[in-house]
Amino acid sequence: MINKIFVWFLWLTLIIDFSGLYMLFGYYSNYKYFAFVKGTRFVQNYWLFNSYHLIAYCAFLSFFIFQINSKKWRKSFWILTVLFSIIAVLNLIFSGVFFTGYSAFTAIGGTIILLLCIILFFYQTLRSNKILNFYSDLAFYVAIGALLWHVSITPLFIYNKYGIMSSSPDFVEFYKGLLLTMNIFMYGCFAAGFLIKSKSGNSEIIRNLNGVDKV
Repeated sequence: MINKIFVWFLWLTLIIDFSGLYMLFGYYSNYKYFAFVKGTRFVQNYWLFNSYHLIAYCAFLSFFIFQINSKKWRKSFWILTVLFSIIAVLNLIFSGVFFTGYSAFTAIGGTIILLLCIILFFYQTLRSNKILNFYSDLAFYVAIGALLWHVSITPLFIYNKYGIMSSSPDFVEFYKGLLLTMNIFMYGCFAAGFLIKSKSGNSEIIRNLNGVDKV
């Protein structure tokens, strides 16, 4: 079930990414398109991606929490996720960042909790029989992709909070290049995970059918 929910989240990601392009269409058409956002707080798409980023962290955290076997740790991470979500929403409302920039609290807080959850997932895998078939586990590929993406991108996001992007064209190009590379890597990991999981599932069905035939 959690895998299906994760697929829905990926579809949501695609929809949000395309929806966020309204800002570029409006700007480069001199607001011939999307004229209704001109002069409003919605002229930038910060509001859209601030909302999405919070949903994304909650989606990733939920995915990995379901992979944790320990009830104690699972409960702890659920509590952390709820507290993080509440504080992140309050921060978006009262900090004034919702329409003016990306929330540093959401990025930093979400990344820290997510990394802790992924580390626990890897530790759990290493100490269980799942390590023997880790390559057929979708969660392994999601963990690799999400871990490296957040470790690579979040520090640059923090660095840019000091206004580097607005004053350094070189940093802008580096950031864009790295973001594109890590996006391709992360979603490539997801695609590989789903593909391998699908093949593994088909092989299991065939083995079961062969077993039935022998009986």
